[in-house]
Amino acid sequence: MEEQEIEKEEPIYKQIWNSLKEIGNDAIAASNDRWDRQFDSVYDFVNYWSGGLTGAVWEGAQERTNKWDDSVYDFSNYLLIGSPA
Repeated sequence: MEEQEIEKEEPIYKQIWNSLKEIGNDAIAASNDRWDRQFDSVYDFVNYWSGGLTGAVWEGAQERTNKWDDSVYDFSNYLLIGSPA
């Protein structure tokens, strides 16, 4: 009989640590991206100094505007500026 190699799953603390490292790396990459573009326009300058908040608000507004007429929920989400979400 051949022995089958059984893959062991990483312990949960290692999985959590790896996830936190990925999140940190993504946050640093986003910050570096905003740093590189901060003097391209007024929007990019404000987006950099607000930590990306203006970009998130703008993207959320565009998303709600694009689908405001899909359902009653989407209309209320659009009308109340994302509060129901």
